[in-house]
Amino acid sequence: MRLMVSVLLSALLLGACLPVQTPDTTATLHKDNIEPWYKSAESFFLNPKNNQSMLEFAEQLQTLVADPGATLTKDSAKQAQQNLPYTFTNDSIALLDSAKALNQVPAKIDLLEKKIHLFWAHQFGFYGDVFLSDRDQQHIEKNSEYKDYLQSLSKLAKMYPAFDKGRTEIYAADNEKKLLAFSRIYKNTRVFIAVNLSFETHEIPLPFGFMSSTKVLMWESDNIQLREFVTQSAISITPYTSAIIIVGG
Repeated sequence: MRLMVSVLLSALLLGACLPVQTPDTTATLHKDNIEPWYKSAESFFLNPKNNQSMLEFAEQLQTLVADPGATLTKDSAKQAQQNLPYTFTNDSIALLDSAKALNQVPAKIDLLEKKIHLFWAHQFGFYGDVFLSDRDQQHIEKNSEYKDYLQSLSKLAKMYPAFDKGRTEIYAADNEKKLLAFSRIYKNTRVFIAVNLSFETHEIPLPFGFMSSTKVLMWESDNIQLREFVTQSAISITPYTSAIIIVGG
């Protein structure tokens, strides 16, 4: 099984580094798969009883990405979003209230908060938006840190259509290092989203062919200020964080 998944992800990796021009009609997560994807991601990031490996989660994500023949036009995708009630959205931040009510140690509460941030970053990277319940919205209005975090993602969405229209490819999943990475490609923009669910700092997995001396824009869940720089060496991702690397305009 491990060999089969490795072969699959290797093939995806090779595809991710090709200079493909995607049309304006690209949509990668079909409307019928939004709820299954959300529930799967929510369980993976926030359910302490979930024992899925990175490879298993990557496989599940891949099955939810629509093939090119199932793409929606921009207008029909927008209409589909308006027609969905999204009643499946749960209260993410309420988990923190429960943890505090149970007098859990500060380290556990801090880790849970980081996981919530990672869950939000995953939603944004994979779908281009973050689903929030009414209760979450109320919490965010009273917490400037949460508000700034989500506004930084919203800013990226306005700058780069790749987050809601780009083709999605999962190209790396590592059980040992607890790393997952996928790309969103739209026209001349390539976006690489990585998550590190370990307590160690690792090198961010990037597709084969990613060149050094490349000008990139980088966002990190523990440092939401955008950084622009030219790559000179491997880029690191710190424990329990998500990183977004953008190449092209």
